[in-house]
Amino acid sequence: MRKIALLGGTGSIGLSTLKVMRLHPDKYRLFGVSAHQQIAPLFEICKEFRPSIVVLSDPSRCADFQKMLGGIGGYEPELLLGQSALNE
Repeated sequence: MRKIALLGGTGSIGLSTLKVMRLHPDKYRLFGVSAHQQIAPLFEICKEFRPSIVVLSDPSRCADFQKMLGGIGGYEPELLLGQSALNE
């Protein structure tokens, strides 16, 4: 199984990548995902794929996103914030 780190998971290329991953769940696992401001689609990605690492490059959306994540029982990803987190 290949672990995937998806930069820009809420954009068109990211969403297309997720479609391919859905077709081959035995081959791919979403390990990490990033987004800039679109926290609603990022939340849906987290709910479905449960990546270990989530990067939100716009820290001003962090509090709202953390509240949303609290609704996914038993799921606590490592949440990294800011543009510099994309380098990690």
